[in-house]
Amino acid sequence: MDDTDQRTVMLVWTGTHYSSIGGPNDEAISGHRLYGKGLEDVVWIGEVSNSELVAMLEKQNSVHPQHDSRRFADLVHHVVLAKEQVIEVVARDLEVRRIEGSRQEAAVRALF
Repeated sequence: MDDTDQRTVMLVWTGTHYSSIGGPNDEAISGHRLYGKGLEDVVWIGEVSNSELVAMLEKQNSVHPQHDSRRFADLVHHVVLAKEQVIEVVARDLEVRRIEGSRQEAAVRALF
């Protein structure tokens, strides 16, 4: 499906608890730990249901004396597939914005 809107796409996460950017690239994506759990059906961005990563983050934080597992209940694990890397973000919210200009110009505009 072609996207006729040529403005830059900006993904903005808020309440971020975890993020990573790294391999595998698109040619080795079948080696990703989530590939057999639905990642094979993702074209660009997906949401992980019953995320083991979110569970691990909650367990990791459980040693804190003021730990409250409810703080982790509304976190969402997103996976973004790029040509050369996989981006994973665990956050409360994701907003998709369309901004005029190049990627650099859009990044600056998004800050204001």
